[in-house]
Amino acid sequence: MIGAYKHRNSSRAGGKTLGGRGNSVVIVKPTAPFGPRDVKPTPTGRMVVEAASGRMPAYVNTGSM
Repeated sequence: MIGAYKHRNSSRAGGKTLGGRGNSVVIVKPTAPFGPRDVKPTPTGRMVVEAASGRMPAYVNTGSM
């Protein structure tokens, strides 16, 4: 394995080990990577930029409150 995949798998294994010892652990599986090194931006990053700048309407259904 290379790069992020190796890190992700070792982190997940460590979390499962700690969880097995009675610690509270949350394993997150991100589906849309974007951030400081998103230089182009990528298609995902472009959606975030457009929504934040008001050029793309966005609606998030968070359930009933």
